[in-house]
Amino acid sequence: MPLGGVLGALLYTFVLKHFSRKHSFYFIAIWMMISIGLVQITTAETILIGRFLEGVATGFYVSVGPIYLR
Repeated sequence: MPLGGVLGALLYTFVLKHFSRKHSFYFIAIWMMISIGLVQITTAETILIGRFLEGVATGFYVSVGPIYLR
């Protein structure tokens, strides 16, 4: 999850370029739901992939949130 968070924080400009600030939260929420669904499948691979995607979504949230508040 921490590696995914760093990656998400670095790539948040991609999300903001293709979506508006408001719609980027919708995109990130869908991304988070997919990652949570993968974590619920209890095999080692899906847990690792789900946690990585969850970290990316968290990195997006941390980076896009303060921009949305402006």
